[in-house]
Amino acid sequence: MGCSSSKGTEATPIGSQARPDGPDQAGSCRQGRRPEDFSIFLSFRVKESEPQALAFKRALESRGYSTFCSSCDICSGDDWVRTICSALTGCQLVVVLATRSYGAPGTNAFATSEELATARREKKDMYIVPMTDYLEESVTRVLLGTMQKGKSWTTAPDIVPDDLLDDLLSVCKQRGMNPDLSSNAAQNLQHQENASLNGSQVQGGNGVRLTAPESSSAAQHVAGKPKEELEGHNNQEEPEVHKMTTSSLPDLQQKVIDATKDTQKEHIFDLAGFELTGTLSGNLMLPSRCALRNGKIHLPDNAKICASGSCNASFTGISIMGAHLMDCALEVLEGSTVAMADCEVSGGGKEFFNAAVRLHGPGSKLSMHMCSLQSEGDGLNVQDGGTAILKSSKMDGNGGTGVYLEGKGSSLEAHLSSISSNGWHNSMVKDGASAKLRQCTLDGSKNRGLYAVHTGTTVKCSACSISLNEGSNVFAGGGAKVLLLDGCKAHGSKDGYGWAVWDEGSTIMADRSSTAEMNAAGVSSEEDGGRIFLRV
Repeated sequence: MGCSSSKGTEATPIGSQARPDGPDQAGSCRQGRRPEDFSIFLSFRVKESEPQALAFKRALESRGYSTFCSSCDICSGDDWVRTICSALTGCQLVVVLATRSYGAPGTNAFATSEELATARREKKDMYIVPMTDYLEESVTRVLLGTMQKGKSWTTAPDIVPDDLLDDLLSVCKQRGMNPDLSSNAAQNLQHQENASLNGSQVQGGNGVRLTAPESSSAAQHVAGKPKEELEGHNNQEEPEVHKMTTSSLPDLQQKVIDATKDTQKEHIFDLAGFELTGTLSGNLMLPSRCALRNGKIHLPDNAKICASGSCNASFTGISIMGAHLMDCALEVLEGSTVAMADCEVSGGGKEFFNAAVRLHGPGSKLSMHMCSLQSEGDGLNVQDGGTAILKSSKMDGNGGTGVYLEGKGSSLEAHLSSISSNGWHNSMVKDGASAKLRQCTLDGSKNRGLYAVHTGTTVKCSACSISLNEGSNVFAGGGAKVLLLDGCKAHGSKDGYGWAVWDEGSTIMADRSSTAEMNAAGVSSEEDGGRIFLRV
């Protein structure tokens, strides 16, 4: 579920004691159950599938499965985020209502993107309910694309389709989840089932609707449209799967070359756990729509992987090594998009401004979730209009800069990521690029933690640690602007300042919760017209 509510859009902060959709009598909304006592957790976007989530809860609880739905199971006085986390970590099964924007970053502290990440980290069993023909979030497409899908839901939102409910109940039984048939909801269902033996339709108090078998076809239509039309995505051409049977990298290259001739379908390259090695004829050029998963690619020193020409590619469970004579191991060029999940890239050239992954040109996009980048050059290099989104990822221990952004239009959004212990700056933002970092760590570099320079360059940090760097922890120069919010810490620089601002037009603005303490050269430095502003 999203952390917003259909009854309001205002964010609820961590630690808030209010329900997102208004007060309730303390404890009454869960009938005395603790959040961790629920068997099933519903993960959904409120604005897209709250009616379906509520219908699911009624249907599952009527069959004896306690089901946590945030819209009605967060009671007055509850810590909102803690309640969701307790229910999510304590459940036996997570049911994902995969609507169009599922997994999108929310305005609140714990949105569906965090729920999905937590479920994967906790190794929860998951049941995916497809509810759209397209998922907007590339990371969501990658993560859910590797999971077994359940039955889809494209019919009326207040009635769970029979085939979907039956399939989910079957999954529950296969996982050894025993229903509590003594519950009030389950007893109500038994009463309704007895009443429906004559073929009539019954609407019970819990909202579960039962119909006779001969009337079930009526549920196949919504607004006059047949179910087959609403489920048009099921009629699309299935992706072609190319499964590796050897560890030959040239074999993979030949499969990729053959796939580029067929642009009408997606091609999935399953490395089947192999570590692929061997020589390549030029770079490994990805086809226009493809996915690579489950294996290692050891590139020769003179080759890299390239996404170009409006390529849309995803990597899941892939490790990339080698390419030591190239400017990077993975390159994303103008107009191409790459999504990565659970991946490692440890290759790329040894020169100072080479990188593990490089984005170059307008429209080049990279999203990473639970990934690691490391090279003898930079970890991630974004130039000339590229866009990178990082979630729960690491760019630690690179020989150069952890994340390097250059040029107007180049941008970075990073959340819960570590960009630390790098051989030059942890993050360098210059020439009009922009960065937003939330709950990130930029500690322990050989130079500056955050280095922002040139007019038009902007950096916003929220709840970040930028400490223990050898140079100044935060530096703004040449007209760059840095904003520090929500308790950013710039402590313990070994040789520099906590905050350093040089040159006319350069500014660091920090709220009162952000601090710069115990730095060798002092708290702050303003030189040649640079200014530091503190605000309440």
